[in-house]
Amino acid sequence: MAADIRRPDRSARVVLPEPTAAAWDWQLTARCRQMEQELFFPSAEEHLGSVRTQVLHAKTICRACPVLTHCRAYAIEAGETHGIWGGMTALERARHRRRTSLRGTDT
Repeated sequence: MAADIRRPDRSARVVLPEPTAAAWDWQLTARCRQMEQELFFPSAEEHLGSVRTQVLHAKTICRACPVLTHCRAYAIEAGETHGIWGGMTALERARHRRRTSLRGTDT
Protein backbone atom coordinates (compact mmCIF):
# COMPACT_ATOMS: atom_id res chain seq x y z
CA MET A 1 0.00 0.00 0.00
CA ALA A 2 1.36 3.43 -0.92
CA ALA A 3 1.90 6.03 1.77
CA ASP A 4 -0.41 9.03 1.59
CA ILE A 5 0.98 12.05 3.38
CA ARG A 6 0.39 15.78 3.38
CA ARG A 7 3.21 18.26 3.38
CA PRO A 8 3.03 20.66 6.33
CA ASP A 9 3.53 23.70 4.09
CA ARG A 10 1.11 22.63 1.36
CA SER A 11 -2.25 21.00 1.02
CA ALA A 12 -1.04 18.90 -1.93
CA ARG A 13 -1.20 15.18 -1.35
CA VAL A 14 2.05 13.25 -1.78
CA VAL A 15 1.85 9.57 -2.68
CA LEU A 16 4.97 7.51 -2.15
CA PRO A 17 5.50 3.91 -3.29
CA GLU A 18 5.39 1.14 -0.72
CA PRO A 19 8.58 0.83 1.32
CA THR A 20 9.47 -2.54 -0.16
CA ALA A 21 12.48 -3.61 -2.21
CA ALA A 22 10.25 -4.51 -5.16
CA ALA A 23 8.86 -0.97 -5.34
CA TRP A 24 12.37 0.48 -5.60
CA ASP A 25 14.20 -2.18 -7.67
CA TRP A 26 14.05 -0.03 -10.80
CA GLN A 27 16.63 2.29 -9.20
CA LEU A 28 19.24 -0.47 -9.27
CA THR A 29 19.61 -0.18 -13.06
CA ALA A 30 19.40 3.61 -13.27
CA ARG A 31 22.37 5.24 -15.03
CA CYS A 32 22.54 7.97 -12.39
CA ARG A 33 23.42 5.31 -9.85
CA GLN A 34 26.93 5.27 -11.36
CA MET A 35 27.28 9.08 -11.25
CA GLU A 36 27.93 11.76 -8.67
CA GLN A 37 24.47 12.59 -7.31
CA GLU A 38 25.28 16.32 -7.17
CA LEU A 39 25.05 16.33 -10.98
CA PHE A 40 21.30 15.69 -10.70
CA PHE A 41 20.74 18.27 -7.97
CA PRO A 42 22.16 21.62 -9.17
CA SER A 43 22.82 24.20 -6.47
CA ALA A 44 20.96 27.51 -6.59
CA GLU A 45 24.21 29.21 -5.57
CA GLU A 46 26.01 28.20 -8.76
CA HIS A 47 26.40 30.51 -11.74
CA LEU A 48 23.37 30.26 -14.09
CA GLY A 49 25.49 29.13 -17.04
CA SER A 50 27.03 26.40 -14.92
CA VAL A 51 23.59 25.23 -13.77
CA ARG A 52 22.32 25.08 -17.38
CA THR A 53 25.34 23.01 -18.40
CA GLN A 54 24.83 20.70 -15.43
CA VAL A 55 21.11 20.25 -16.21
CA LEU A 56 21.85 19.47 -19.87
CA HIS A 57 24.49 16.93 -18.84
CA ALA A 58 22.10 15.25 -16.40
CA LYS A 59 19.32 15.14 -19.02
CA THR A 60 21.73 13.55 -21.52
CA ILE A 61 22.44 10.78 -19.03
CA CYS A 62 18.72 10.34 -18.37
CA ARG A 63 17.87 10.03 -22.08
CA ALA A 64 20.01 6.88 -22.32
CA CYS A 65 18.74 5.40 -19.05
CA PRO A 66 16.81 2.10 -19.17
CA VAL A 67 14.45 3.26 -16.39
CA LEU A 68 13.75 6.78 -17.69
CA THR A 69 9.98 6.25 -17.92
CA HIS A 70 9.72 4.63 -14.49
CA CYS A 71 11.88 7.33 -12.90
CA ARG A 72 9.85 10.13 -14.49
CA ALA A 73 6.54 8.57 -13.45
CA TYR A 74 7.79 8.16 -9.88
CA ALA A 75 8.98 11.78 -9.66
CA ILE A 76 5.72 13.16 -11.02
CA GLU A 77 3.54 10.95 -8.81
CA ALA A 78 5.62 11.55 -5.68
CA GLY A 79 5.78 15.29 -6.28
CA GLU A 80 9.59 15.45 -6.21
CA THR A 81 10.44 19.15 -5.91
CA HIS A 82 14.21 18.98 -6.37
CA GLY A 83 16.61 17.58 -8.90
CA ILE A 84 16.55 16.01 -12.33
CA TRP A 85 14.37 12.88 -12.38
CA GLY A 86 13.46 11.03 -15.56
CA GLY A 87 15.08 13.75 -17.63
CA MET A 88 12.87 16.50 -16.22
CA THR A 89 13.62 19.40 -13.90
CA ALA A 90 11.37 20.20 -10.94
CA LEU A 91 9.85 23.08 -12.94
CA GLU A 92 9.14 20.82 -15.93
CA ARG A 93 7.50 18.25 -13.66
CA ALA A 94 5.34 20.92 -12.01
CA ARG A 95 4.23 22.18 -15.44
CA HIS A 96 3.46 18.62 -16.50
CA ARG A 97 1.35 18.03 -13.38
CA ARG A 98 -0.59 21.25 -13.99
CA ARG A 99 -1.23 20.38 -17.65
CA THR A 100 -2.37 16.86 -16.88
CA SER A 101 -4.57 17.98 -13.98
CA LEU A 102 -6.24 20.53 -16.25
CA ARG A 103 -6.91 17.77 -18.78
CA GLY A 104 -7.91 15.34 -16.05
CA THR A 105 -5.29 12.76 -17.04
CA ASP A 106 -2.41 11.13 -15.23
CA THR A 107 1.30 11.03 -16.05
